[in-house]
Amino acid sequence: MSSIAARNHAVRSVALYRSLEARAAIRVQQGIVEVTEQVGYMEKVANAQKELVNQEAKIMETRLMLAGMCDPVNAKRMGDWLKQVSVVPKHDR
Repeated sequence: MSSIAARNHAVRSVALYRSLEARAAIRVQQGIVEVTEQVGYMEKVANAQKELVNQEAKIMETRLMLAGMCDPVNAKRMGDWLKQVSVVPKHDR
């Protein structure tokens, strides 16, 4: 469950840093700030995406391990439950 929470946090971080990077790009174009601000946010986007991929891999690894420990009768039910639990929550706007 901690990987699911960490993945969801990474999804929010990617969205936040993408937004801040886009804002910084506009500020750089207008000459308000140096390009280092935008580059800093680009690095944060890359790091957040890396964390997202790492957490997705952990979720898949755990899912496969748990499904593998089940007998064939329960494997599908366990796999379906794990898919349901690991879905990225929808964002309300």
